[in-house]
Amino acid sequence: MRSIVLFLLWSWLFLLGVPAESAVVGVSGVVRDASGAALAQARIVVFDETTQTETLSIAVDNQGRFALELEPGHYVVSVSAEHFATTTFVSAGA
Repeated sequence: MRSIVLFLLWSWLFLLGVPAESAVVGVSGVVRDASGAALAQARIVVFDETTQTETLSIAVDNQGRFALELEPGHYVVSVSAEHFATTTFVSAGA
C-alpha cells in the first residue's frame, strides 16, 4: 500500500496555538503521494475530538488542492485515496 503525503500551508501550524479570540483559521494545501504527484481523488475528513463529531468531509480538486476553515480546537484529520493507506494527523489543539 502506498502512502499519502499531505502538504499544508503554514496556516495549519496556527491551529496548534491560535489565541482564543480568533474565530476561524484557514487551512489549505495539496495532497500528494510519496513521489510528489498530486492526488486528485483524495478525500479529507476532519473529526472534532471535543464534540466527537465529523466536522468536515471534502474532496480535493483535480490538482490535489484543498482549502477549509476551522475554529481553533482539537482535531483528527484523515486523508484517504483509493490504493493508498489512509494518513491521519492529530492536532495539539488550542
